[in-house]
Amino acid sequence: MTAHEQPTHTITDLDLIGSIGPKPPKSLGVGIVGAGTIVRYGHLPAYRAHGLRVLGITDIDLERAKALARDFELLHVYPNLDALLSDTEVELVDIAVPAAFQPAIASKALEAGRHVLCQKPFAEKYSEACRVTDLAQAKGLKIAVNQQMRWTPAMRAVKELLRRGWLGETQRAEFEINLWEDLKGWVLDVSPFDLLYYSIHFYDVSRFLFGEPEWVYSIAGKWPGQRMRGETRTNTILEYASGLQLLHRTSHNNHAGDQYATFRVEGTNAVAKGTFGIHYGYPQGRPDTLNFTTTRYLRSYWLEARFKEKWMPDAFAGPMLSLMEAITTGSEPATPGRDNLKTLHLAFAIRRSQRTHQPIRVAHFEPDED
Repeated sequence: MTAHEQPTHTITDLDLIGSIGPKPPKSLGVGIVGAGTIVRYGHLPAYRAHGLRVLGITDIDLERAKALARDFELLHVYPNLDALLSDTEVELVDIAVPAAFQPAIASKALEAGRHVLCQKPFAEKYSEACRVTDLAQAKGLKIAVNQQMRWTPAMRAVKELLRRGWLGETQRAEFEINLWEDLKGWVLDVSPFDLLYYSIHFYDVSRFLFGEPEWVYSIAGKWPGQRMRGETRTNTILEYASGLQLLHRTSHNNHAGDQYATFRVEGTNAVAKGTFGIHYGYPQGRPDTLNFTTTRYLRSYWLEARFKEKWMPDAFAGPMLSLMEAITTGSEPATPGRDNLKTLHLAFAIRRSQRTHQPIRVAHFEPDED
């Protein structure tokens, strides 16, 4: 065998990550607010695959809602939110609208006695997210945030490797995303853009994998001539008390045609690396990849995890199934609103660093409305 040959052994996705979860014991009635691309390619296909009971949908564009209802055989197209909430069979409201409008819709649903699944970001203002979580607690209702990246096959696999201790002491991690996106519509006027509507996935999954960082430092910028009002490229470093350094780099301006979306986690015992398949032919994409090697035993041998599931639509089942289980058992969902406040807190600490060009100690940072 030459020095350039690296034998690959395969393990199945079930060996490493298991299934997303069983069908909830009670089939709760779901009403959806929002009929955009993410609902068509993420929410509804995932819910259909798991046999969930989606009763109907509403959107400010009723023709778009009608098209989704027809394609997914939904019973109702509600003319507005009030009509959806007047349906007593709707027990859980799935909100998939821009974050600027989400707190008001979530609050109205909670006031009507419905459990809520919010799209990320939870809100564009930290104080609004706090008010919604406080309302849910006061009403005795469950609220979760759709941070579905935690359920992607690659990230579930990395979490399992960490749980088993196979990586040893994690010292370095990186997410590098270099895309070309012809963004249109309402996102053109959003600022910040990458922070809240894209990279917040990675800040949340960093918390999921490694816990809370101690320090953050970040820079952000625009591309010459871009139509977006918000930033489209960022470089962020998260520093942990354990010594772990995490680098997250994003660009939405790749004009060369060689888009890539990769991750790498290095520990004292092993290395895990792979790709996020969703960005190779969005929105359907392809399955994630993950390769793993131990520095102590296999050395030049890499284990390859072969996944059947994809980020879209499969990972979208995770937050909903977790929330339904919490509702039926009285437990907490995996991504509850109260925990997601920490993700939002981290995102705004990163925003402060971008504005001040200074490192921010996360625990000492207090979000404001700037």
